[in-house]
Amino acid sequence: MDHLIITERGFYSFNQSGLLDELRRSKKYALKYLEERRIREEGEEKGEKRKAVEMAKSLKKQKVEISIIAKASGLSKEEIEKL
Repeated sequence: MDHLIITERGFYSFNQSGLLDELRRSKKYALKYLEERRIREEGEEKGEKRKAVEMAKSLKKQKVEISIIAKASGLSKEEIEKL
């Protein structure tokens, strides 16, 4: 999506200038319910990630193969090896 200002001498693209990205990140113009939903979804994602990490740690302690842990948790093999 873009918003254009077109004149006889040229045009201005909100997308090309980066203004649309800046507005998307800005909380000043965000609708309250959209911001609340974004925060809630981020929290849910973090909670899911935390559960996956705890499960992976537990399985790793039990000497379960990393490939099986990756399938069960959704984490990458690299993430599991770092635990």
